[in-house]
Amino acid sequence: MSVWQHYPPFPAKAGIHNSKTSASVFRFWAPAFAGANGVLFFVFLAIASAVHAQQPAQATLKLGDTITGTLQVVNAKHPNGTAIRVFEIVSDAPKPFAKKDEFCGEQPPKTFQLIVTKNPALTQRLDRLVGKTIAVEAEDFFCAQTAWHIADAVLAQWRLKP
Repeated sequence: MSVWQHYPPFPAKAGIHNSKTSASVFRFWAPAFAGANGVLFFVFLAIASAVHAQQPAQATLKLGDTITGTLQVVNAKHPNGTAIRVFEIVSDAPKPFAKKDEFCGEQPPKTFQLIVTKNPALTQRLDRLVGKTIAVEAEDFFCAQTAWHIADAVLAQWRLKP
């Protein structure tokens, strides 16, 4: 007998292998799950699938998502003595960032600092909205990194939604 002699893909067992057709994976493995162990295995799979299906995926904050919450003004002082006036949204439903940020803590950010630079019209509009629930589209955001960042996170680019 030669080493290169062709062997069937699976070992022949009584009632499983038919020499006239090639053995299938189903025909080979089916008897292994036919007994009590096989029934327990399939019950385990069914339970595991049901438990996994009941766990909702945690929502994350992505670019373009809407952040809603109450607008407030925070007056603070930088360590160098400079007065800081910041518009801040206190989120109704904090969500972790989809993209990992090394400056974020364990909890998702609840407050978002709105960057408003040299835009008197926008500042006046936001002054009228203080204390009200607003919605903004987050175009660029990150977790607070310096003493100039008063809130948990900063919305560097955002758009006020109607």
